[in-house]
Amino acid sequence: MTKVVLTILIIILFSANAYSAREPDSLAIVTETNQPIFYTQYDKQLVTHLFTNKLIYKDSFNGLDISAKNVFTSTITEVSSKFIKYEEETDVSGEYLVSSLFIPGITITRVAQNDNRSVELNSSSLNRYTFHLGLRPAGNLYIRSFAGYSGHKQLNEQNTGIYYGTEALLPETFFENTRSEGLILFTNEDIMPRRNLSRVIRLSAVNLFPEAIVMGLSVDYSNQRRDFYLNADPALQPLFGITRNIQTRNEIKSEFRGFLQSGNLFQNLQAEGMFRLQYRTVDRDSRYKPVVFSSSSGLGSELNAFRFEGSGSAVLNIYPLLIRLRGSISQQEEKNTLRNEPSVDEFLLQQFNQKEQEKNFSASRMSLSTSFQWFRSAEDFIQFDLSQQKLTYDTPAPLNYDDRDELMSIMRISYEHRSVREFNWSVGAEGYLSRNVYLFAQRSANNSINRFLKYFAGNFLQFPWLTSRNYAEVSALYTVYDYEDLLPNYRSLSFRQFLFTDSTNIPLKGAFSVQTEMSIKFAEQGLLYWDEFSTLPERYVTEFQIAPKLGYAYFDLRIYAGYRYLTISLYRYDKGVKSLSDEYRSSGPVVSVHYSRGERYLASFSLYQEYQSNNSSQGRQNSNINMTVQWFF
Repeated sequence: MTKVVLTILIIILFSANAYSAREPDSLAIVTETNQPIFYTQYDKQLVTHLFTNKLIYKDSFNGLDISAKNVFTSTITEVSSKFIKYEEETDVSGEYLVSSLFIPGITITRVAQNDNRSVELNSSSLNRYTFHLGLRPAGNLYIRSFAGYSGHKQLNEQNTGIYYGTEALLPETFFENTRSEGLILFTNEDIMPRRNLSRVIRLSAVNLFPEAIVMGLSVDYSNQRRDFYLNADPALQPLFGITRNIQTRNEIKSEFRGFLQSGNLFQNLQAEGMFRLQYRTVDRDSRYKPVVFSSSSGLGSELNAFRFEGSGSAVLNIYPLLIRLRGSISQQEEKNTLRNEPSVDEFLLQQFNQKEQEKNFSASRMSLSTSFQWFRSAEDFIQFDLSQQKLTYDTPAPLNYDDRDELMSIMRISYEHRSVREFNWSVGAEGYLSRNVYLFAQRSANNSINRFLKYFAGNFLQFPWLTSRNYAEVSALYTVYDYEDLLPNYRSLSFRQFLFTDSTNIPLKGAFSVQTEMSIKFAEQGLLYWDEFSTLPERYVTEFQIAPKLGYAYFDLRIYAGYRYLTISLYRYDKGVKSLSDEYRSSGPVVSVHYSRGERYLASFSLYQEYQSNNSSQGRQNSNINMTVQWFF
């Protein structure tokens, strides 16, 4: 009885407060919810408030299956005025098992989004009530037909109509060494004068050879049509007596994917590869069009996009050497065209198409990386990583000068000591060299070389009386422009930085402990003269932060209280003389409470009361708050 009452209360709660901003692709997605959970979080940072709430519930009793899902997010920003934005999605579904072959049910879907800023699409909602009938004619094959009421609201335009369709979930089928499954979906939504439809086919097959090769293939096809309201052009409003125009977006996407794994075919070698081939067309058109076109805004457009991705990797394990090799390639091409309208002057249409075709591009990216790990002992190993990447970006339009080539080389070497004893440490260096070249003179001022180098070291100490983690790095980035001698606005730059962080925990008597987190940062930015390898500093920044806290542990409860202090100082150079330009200080008490019971219950709360000041203002206060509750029930 208690379970029934709880279920009824949750359904009432969802039905009364559910709204949505996007619709699910399939009813099957609605009922197949994740693990039941209640999750809520409130986070405030400076002038931004973020609230998130998620509830997933499902239960079964006496042949009745209930599932419900609610996700709500809200963002409030307080600046000169208050901006409020929220999105909410709710799905409630119930099915009653009349027999093993006959399963009727209902589904309620409500969706909403709202933004109080003056943007064109600042508010929309969807309310849908559907009755569905599920059949299991053979085995696990599940066919569901549905029909119901659908209501959309967008730009204060309310449309209602019928929503109907069918779907089939093709179960996992095993034939010899092959496993296959799939989904077929067909939906129509007639909310005149708008109409939405969806056609989806998904099929996949995996071939399993015991202890040898695993191969999989999948095919996806989707056809999605959506009608949207847009504010009508002022010239169209008296012509057709409208205030809103309707834009139709029709997307057809075909995708073919595959993968191959070697499994245990070779003793010391594992290899795998994958590919993805996708072709997509997007057609946009407006319901109401001007008699005479003075711009391309009312013309229909079409996008044709092609994409190919392929990658492969291999791992060779010959102790004490572990070698990894990976390569990938991707090709992408997009073409944009405008639809020909008889009332458009041919010369104007040509001009409009030239402008539209400036969006066209083709891009090719290749990457090759390798990694070597040499285990000198069970506790020490050396790792060397090397990666090479290349991007080629081409634009066929005569007036698009964004053609460029990018080349990047990355290298990293590190020595690490891992021990079950008290002391672990690591040292290393990494760097990259990147070259950007624009092929046309109109953009060649951006041609540059970036050189980055970093040295780092870290350690981890763990004793009964002390736990400490430390990290330090020194890094430098140098950017050199090719034509800075000809273009005075483009000057080579240098950026150098030192960073040190420390996190230490000292247990005290009983359940008490002392924790300290500290960071120190020095950064310098200035002009670079690469040929002489000298710099002219322009500004210097120092940052220091420390947060000591007293902790108390009682079974699954952790409480910390302390104080955080942060100071940032900005120095500027005038004729080589460094002087303090601005200083920012922030300090205040820190309190945090954390409770967890395994992986089922989790609750945490943290508060940082901040008192800010700088050279120009004093005494400003701010609260940073984070609260999280998570319950798997």
